[in-house]
Amino acid sequence: DNRVYTASILNSGTGPAYDVRFTAFHDEGLVPNVNTVACNLCNAGNMFVASVSGGGFVLHFYVPLVDVGETLVVTWDVDFTPDTVIRLDMTYVVSLNSSYDTSSVMSGQAAGRMLTVAPFVRSLSIPPSTNVLAYLSDRNTHTTPNDGSNLGVEEPVIFKATITLPEGTTNLLVECLFQSNTFSPVWSNVTAVDPSIMVGNSSLNVGGIGRFDLSRSPGFDAFVFEFGETTHAGTLATNAQDDIEIQFSIYASADKSGARTNTPQVLINVFDDSMQPDPHSPIRPTLREPVLALADNSEPYSGDGCDVITYNFEVAHTGASSNMDAYNLEFNYTFDAQIQQDDMQFYTCIVNIADKLSFPISPAACSPVSTEALVHSYFSGHVMVRAAHLREGEVLQLSATATLLQTVEPSENLENVIDMRWD
Repeated sequence: DNRVYTASILNSGTGPAYDVRFTAFHDEGLVPNVNTVACNLCNAGNMFVASVSGGGFVLHFYVPLVDVGETLVVTWDVDFTPDTVIRLDMTYVVSLNSSYDTSSVMSGQAAGRMLTVAPFVRSLSIPPSTNVLAYLSDRNTHTTPNDGSNLGVEEPVIFKATITLPEGTTNLLVECLFQSNTFSPVWSNVTAVDPSIMVGNSSLNVGGIGRFDLSRSPGFDAFVFEFGETTHAGTLATNAQDDIEIQFSIYASADKSGARTNTPQVLINVFDDSMQPDPHSPIRPTLREPVLALADNSEPYSGDGCDVITYNFEVAHTGASSNMDAYNLEFNYTFDAQIQQDDMQFYTCIVNIADKLSFPISPAACSPVSTEALVHSYFSGHVMVRAAHLREGEVLQLSATATLLQTVEPSENLENVIDMRWD
């Protein structure tokens, strides 16, 4: 960046001011450009002299005369350079000391007196970095609303952290934090670094991977990105800002104690020499999970050898405890060894609860109201049923006809086994 500074000195006395001098002290990193010094009262008969010292950070100015009632106005440019000196979230100071003589005579009875003007200080603040954490995407696009406010247990979600850097240098560190009793890590990396930004840790350019840090802070694990001394190269543009972008993926693990916590937290912390916390509230997604239950809708089963028995079952969401659609449903029905399955009489149908069919169901009754395709796989002794999706408000109905074998013993208890799994 470049700034123009102005010093104004008013002669409000009763006589001219001679040999007017001032010295402007600039904090390291603010470099006065002596070639840009300009003076409103200076001309061929009242020429100014300007120079720098102190490693280029101190500007000296001299003009022979400022007459009564005149205001001396001096301007000069200051460059913010080198970039490695200007630190983010810091305040830099330019201070001015000035003096003048009451007479042009240097010695003798007519010699004047050297007087000083009260020092003047002007401060300049370099802004800190800013940061924003946002939801990017999740796997279950059917979840409504699909904006990160609702996440399923075991559902991977991707967040994006954008760190905006003003011009200057900082020792940059970014923490992507997520509640440790709920979430497990999947991956993280740097997805964008503006060409004007040079990171100190070369392994964290685009494609760089953050370090997973268990229990980074109380109650939180984190992906940690230690960029090191990171410089946003200076330009002549005022308040220029450019970005580093990070993406990371996590999921609510069903094995963790907080997986059913209603609103676990995800947040970022950014340190650029000092901590710059996320100005927004942590993201608190509501965790959702499908909970299915099996209901037997048959009469009590009894019979003897060669009898035909029909089994009727329903699979549905369990009211308030189930608050998300189920995916990749797999239903396995295993018949007792004394029962002969009939693959041609094994029927299933998914319908809206309002359209539930009367048992036993049939393909003819299912076809007009079916909402989801089912796939049957037949094996010796059991049948596997698969469905891609069982929405809230839907029910899977099953009717299976089987025959008791002649070898069944009187009073023998037979057991069919059903197991289900879903995402």
